Amino acid sequence: MLNEPFVFLLIPSQNREKSALILCERSGLDFNRHFVDHESNYKLAKQIVYTEDREPEETMKEILNQILNEKR
Repeated sequence: MLNEPFVFLLIPSQNREKSALILCERSGLDFNRHFVDHESNYKLAKQIVYTEDREPEETMKEILNQILNEKR
């Protein structure tokens, strides 16, 4: 298994069906469903960040805070 401490999975929602729908709406493509449902993404991720209803800056700050807190 990957031994990197900062592997983040960014996904819209904890609800996988909802995440797949949101990603399909954004891209107009339904191929994201495979990635949303594939367990390898969840096994590799050390942290999962849910992005629904958040600005990109908010997501960035959360990730940076997690990295900085981990390094302490």
